[in-house]
Amino acid sequence: MYKTQRYGGSWFVVLYKEAFGSIETPLKQLHSMPADVKEAQPFAKSINQIQQEIY
Repeated sequence: MYKTQRYGGSWFVVLYKEAFGSIETPLKQLHSMPADVKEAQPFAKSINQIQQEIY
């Protein structure tokens, strides 16, 4: 988990401990998550995006 700034406020990003070969794979998995998880509106990011926010 790490903290970043988005849309004028703090966001806490939770990382999933699995590497995917492409961004499409985790995006497909988002659709099969339980309803309570979907309510939080999860989304996938590339490692490049994550590294830019951390560094």
